[in-house]
Amino acid sequence: MNWIKENVQAFLPGTHIRGIAVGNEILGGGSSELWEVLLPAAKNVYSALYRLDLQDTVQVSSPHSEAVFANSFPPSACIFRPDVLPFMRPLLQFFSQIDNPGIYDAKTKLDYDNMFEAQVDPAYAA
Repeated sequence: MNWIKENVQAFLPGTHIRGIAVGNEILGGGSSELWEVLLPAAKNVYSALYRLDLQDTVQVSSPHSEAVFANSFPPSACIFRPDVLPFMRPLLQFFSQIDNPGIYDAKTKLDYDNMFEAQVDPAYAA
């Protein structure tokens, strides 16, 4: 809670803070010890935002690389890696419960409702 107060709440509303990314491509990476704490960390961040009444202002998400997929082509055949699925499923369920907006691309500042849109948009632009 202190981190949220000092690094987020202290800068609102003067700074437009859209979200907090918990972890950086943790799932599918090398340390499975971090996989186990990703969901609790996301819940802790959300809980602090909720207690400070910031849950509607600042979203919680977690960025993932394509390493979480066992197969990603064609997109209709995409599946999570079997070792990632036990961690990804509860994380996605949690994000669904808190009305996570979907996928946010920080580079382009675009929001996507689902992975399909996030994949089609760059293909269309190309």
